[in-house]
Amino acid sequence: MKVITIMMVVTYILGQYLSCATPARNAYVKGLELKQARKYADALEFFEKGLKYEPDSPLLNFYKGECLAQLSRWQEAKDILTRFLELTENDKENWREERWIAEFYIKKARQMLGEEVKSEDTKRFDEDEDYMGGINIVR
Repeated sequence: MKVITIMMVVTYILGQYLSCATPARNAYVKGLELKQARKYADALEFFEKGLKYEPDSPLLNFYKGECLAQLSRWQEAKDILTRFLELTENDKENWREERWIAEFYIKKARQMLGEEVKSEDTKRFDEDEDYMGGINIVR
């Protein structure tokens, strides 16, 4: 009888814990899993779902922008990553790495859209599209 009671209590507590996840968090977790598997179109759907619940989420905006860039949807990537930079403007230090990546993809998007980009920026893109300011991306 004690074992059954303990199991019921554990099940109740676990259920309460799991129910604390928000729809946006659930979408983020699933989207991140798909993004890491390089299933960018599928991941994008989940990041967009999450943004319906939390439109100002820096993480959801950032990962949506990354997926759009990977799918060569340059104008959308540029727009959403610009939004991400706006959302993190007052917290640059905590978002330093993501902001750097976002700025890279924005420059890449501008280049791909035929916009004028400083020659020192385009040179590295022409040499190797996976080049990010001295770091080669491993896929």
